[in-house]
Amino acid sequence: TSPEGTYILTAYCIMEGATVADSIRVYRDIGPLTVCIYNGYREQTVSIEWQSDRVVVINGIVLDLSRGESYDWRR
Repeated sequence: TSPEGTYILTAYCIMEGATVADSIRVYRDIGPLTVCIYNGYREQTVSIEWQSDRVVVINGIVLDLSRGESYDWRR
């Protein structure tokens, strides 16, 4: 949860199996919906640090949630 409680994030380690590497996905809870804001490939751990109530650093990637920013390793 962000410092002022504006944003709630949930992180998952996705273990696909022998032929696909592990990945980290972080979702932002928006009411009853969840939106993937971070999709990192070949990652097994997650570090989430809040710089402010709206800016978060996930595994070294800076995202401004108020601007709808996201990260996907495929793009």
